Amino acid sequence: MRSRAELGASRARLVLAFGATVPFLLWASVGGSAEDANAPRPLPLESRLAIIARAAPDVRPALPLRLDSRYSNPCWREANGTTRRLRCMPAFFVAGALQSGVPDFWRRLRVHGLIGSHHDALSHWWTNHPRSRAGTFDTYVSRFSTASAIDGVEREPRTLLGDASPATFTYIMAESLRLHYMYLDAFDACHRRCRDGRRAGGGGPAVPEACRGPGYHYDHCYAEASRATVPSDFNVPALAATVLPNLRVIVLLREPARRLWCAYWAYGQYPAKYGAAAAGFGYYFGNQSAAFAGCAAEHGTPACALRFESHGVAQAGLYYHADQLIKGMYAEFLPEWQAY
Repeated sequence: MRSRAELGASRARLVLAFGATVPFLLWASVGGSAEDANAPRPLPLESRLAIIARAAPDVRPALPLRLDSRYSNPCWREANGTTRRLRCMPAFFVAGALQSGVPDFWRRLRVHGLIGSHHDALSHWWTNHPRSRAGTFDTYVSRFSTASAIDGVEREPRTLLGDASPATFTYIMAESLRLHYMYLDAFDACHRRCRDGRRAGGGGPAVPEACRGPGYHYDHCYAEASRATVPSDFNVPALAATVLPNLRVIVLLREPARRLWCAYWAYGQYPAKYGAAAAGFGYYFGNQSAAFAGCAAEHGTPACALRFESHGVAQAGLYYHADQLIKGMYAEFLPEWQAY
């Protein structure tokens, strides 16, 4: 069984795969370079657990997982009436990136005799809203604890289970609602207070004076909601590494311009708005890149990559918040994965 000290000391391992259409593997070291003063540092375990208790109260009671060392995959025994059933989680992520061949890679990986395939590997649980169909922590564990999956692990203890949700690596704000639902809830509450105060024709002491103006766009709600969500240095990598300290992460990266072109045509809303032609893509890229550059000039590139729409009306009002552009900025997401 793993001790609490081991839970804090363990590091994830990261594998990067680069390519245009057919990726090749490159093993990468983990942990920020000692020479890089700007590299993110892992938050202390106690700090992470405190954040999880607030942001993911369904997860905190399960930690630390008391893993059974007889299995290569992270599995543990859980009381179930008079018996103790085996429960499992993934040993590794194929974490993305989107439009980079993750489904094909996962299909090929499953052919290996020690890679389990009788579970739901595409739940996007780490990035989806906790009140969505992705469900609670117990729901996620159940996806890796089906009768067939457990039977495979018990018959061959070296079996590994994987999560191949491709949005996990580039944890933009819209892909981190497992944590940022608190931002949405706080913004909605702020918006309703302001709106209802205006409708009442007054405002009252709890409603800012600015809410009384007819053209007001709830500017103060962005800062209020940002204060309500998790700290900027706690994102999906910190959550995943706290839950699964020995997690391995595989990432497939496609040349960013090709990935952006592919994403433009993969989602119908972009050609529908900007045009179903090369000129439309050019307009889309110009619109999105100019908006991101403006945000970065004011708030910095990392802050805009990770939480673009939280910076104000201009960013929140941009069509899909420059999401596809940002998803190609791999260097903004890699350091935190490496840190853990």
